[in-house]
Amino acid sequence: DSFTWAEGRIIVDDPAALAEGEDANVVFTFLHARIDQVEDELLLVSPYFVLRTRGIDKVGALHGRGVRVRALTNSLASNDVLPVHASYAKTRERLLENGMEIHELRADTDAFRGNWSFKAGGSRAALHAKALAFDRDAIFVGSYNLDPRSGDINTEAGLYIESTELAEELADLILDSMAPEN
Repeated sequence: DSFTWAEGRIIVDDPAALAEGEDANVVFTFLHARIDQVEDELLLVSPYFVLRTRGIDKVGALHGRGVRVRALTNSLASNDVLPVHASYAKTRERLLENGMEIHELRADTDAFRGNWSFKAGGSRAALHAKALAFDRDAIFVGSYNLDPRSGDINTEAGLYIESTELAEELADLILDSMAPEN
């Protein structure tokens, strides 16, 4: 195995700002601005996926500009937080109407099982990754779920990397995970 050297930076919310009642949404602000720059393709992975009207409108605007937007999230069967899934389910139809392609992880997939954990073989599948691939030339991987809790309550962090090589690898992983058997 070899390393891929690339430009990157850590994007992090400031817990001290949140404690002071100031705007601590650095990650949200960064992602919002970066998504506006997408020209061809946006791939999203989020286990908890609840976009507000503003986010749904952004999907529609991207689709209107010819950007293909695809998301991978948990299905009802693979979700470990049912109230979050219920909130997502209320928005699913509007997301589809606005041009988003949505793929929901099956609970019976073997795609994410293996030898990574002694518990992995005996449990149902559940998606926990949080990642975005922008035009296959940059990625964001971090703690940020695409939901109001991450935007309003939590302090989040992630790594933004500008690398075609890593973006291609992440895109391939995401697209493989979107296969019907998964």
